Amino acid sequence: MQWLERFVYNLVKNNSYLKNMLVRIYQLCFCGFGRIKGKIITKKQYSQIRKSFFGFHDRPSMNADGKVLSHVAKADFTNGIGHADIVIKDILTDKVSVVAHTICCNYQQGSLLTWFSPTQIIYNDANKDGPLTVIQDIKSGVKQTLPFHFFSVSPNSKYLSSVNFLRFGKGLEGYGYNINYPQEYSDDANKYLSTCQISDFLVFDVEDNSEVYRLSVQHAKDMSTGLIEDGYYYFSHSCFSPSSKKIYFLLRSSNNFYNTSQLFCYDLIDKHLTALASGGMVSHLSWLSDDRIIAFCNAKHDKSYGYYIFELSSNSVKKANIPKLRKDGHPHAIHSDAFYTDTYPDKERRQQLFYVNLLNDSVEEIVSVYSPLRFRGVSRVDFHPRLSLCRKYITIDSSHNSDRSQLILKL
Repeated sequence: MQWLERFVYNLVKNNSYLKNMLVRIYQLCFCGFGRIKGKIITKKQYSQIRKSFFGFHDRPSMNADGKVLSHVAKADFTNGIGHADIVIKDILTDKVSVVAHTICCNYQQGSLLTWFSPTQIIYNDANKDGPLTVIQDIKSGVKQTLPFHFFSVSPNSKYLSSVNFLRFGKGLEGYGYNINYPQEYSDDANKYLSTCQISDFLVFDVEDNSEVYRLSVQHAKDMSTGLIEDGYYYFSHSCFSPSSKKIYFLLRSSNNFYNTSQLFCYDLIDKHLTALASGGMVSHLSWLSDDRIIAFCNAKHDKSYGYYIFELSSNSVKKANIPKLRKDGHPHAIHSDAFYTDTYPDKERRQQLFYVNLLNDSVEEIVSVYSPLRFRGVSRVDFHPRLSLCRKYITIDSSHNSDRSQLILKL
């Protein structure tokens, strides 16, 4: 049966409409089998924060003091996008506090909320003048704002990356924000990409309050291979390396049927940009070390989908030998030879979280949950596994309670 499923998937993978229709029909036939297995199966101790979500896999929701960040949606989201309260739950006292509100939130990435320091959080918001990055002290409430939307923060909290979320939301449904952007953001004609700086990828030094790197879509496009030539171009999915000295990011080109991606890495010390040997599809990725990236993708020399390891020092890529794990997911590395990753709902609407050891290619299931059929498309609930800053917990988003909940699993 698996070979047949893979054969059909390969036939329709470049047509999102047909693929999604077939998946829905397939899951309707089998979801009852997944439901009777139970809402959640795990040997781990866990707690949960009901009716809340976090939304991304490359940043911690829990700090070293046991405080967990969440979004609580306000009213109904439209096309997966809306407003949310930002709340903190202390797992030691069970105290829950609303600390902020943002008008820039979506189900898939939240407000890009995370911990900026032990007492500060960072998230995206907006005012009448346009996009804002907010760095807020949770004790005093004091806020610092920057006039752009950030995407990622470096581990040393010195650097931020920034992308254009108006373009991101148009290129990938459900990933933007419903705000009034300034006029300069709305010029989407590809012929202007070489001069429209608002569409650039940016690295900003928070300590020095200065721009340290800028890349235009046109320059990145000229260095890329495997992208849809006449697609809609935008930057996405950036993350700083463990030492904060490097950053990876994607240039994507989309049409009505599918997305294509080119993986880049920029060295902030050597000031060198490298187009890595991805093969046109890069889904999700994570730093294993300062020199290694694990990604679900394909490669120039191998167009089959799977987990690949990019070696930056040699600019080489090889397929990871993980025969038990061939499904797309969100890898979250915990050191150079191990990572957690998840799966999208299978035919029985079961989602799994796995621990993967690259030294012996072992795959251990940590948790399995049932996801009701209505959580699909822009309203889907991906696990997005992330390690707490104390390294004692993994937090994930889950729909097993028929709502959005954040699970806290003790390791």
